[in-house]
Amino acid sequence: MAKQSRIVLIGLIGLLGIVSLVGISALARRSGDTDEALFPDPLVRTQHRLQVLSMAIDDFQRQHGRYPASLREVSSSTRRYDREVYRFDAWMHPIDYRLQGERYELTSAGPDGIHHTPDDVQLTGPASSH
Repeated sequence: MAKQSRIVLIGLIGLLGIVSLVGISALARRSGDTDEALFPDPLVRTQHRLQVLSMAIDDFQRQHGRYPASLREVSSSTRRYDREVYRFDAWMHPIDYRLQGERYELTSAGPDGIHHTPDDVQLTGPASSH
């Protein structure tokens, strides 16, 4: 029974995180602000975008029973993540999505725009493993 309680608690925490990020994004759209106004630091803004994408990918997997082949597939099938901005980091470089079995990797090339350098920003999913 304790294991089930932990699973429910983890699910509720994840749901709260999703609701919070979606709420921030919705608030920004309604008020005319962008995530740039909410997250002025480019590194923090990029981390936010990776988190939003990670949740969208996890939602896609739950809905379709598989991970998306591309970020474009996520944005076309999940209405709340349809903003093109989330496919780019704060420096306007495309975010790289790589699927590796049951895990995926989201990577920003960072301010220098070059992958595999120390300033890269990376997130590995699924979200339950963050």
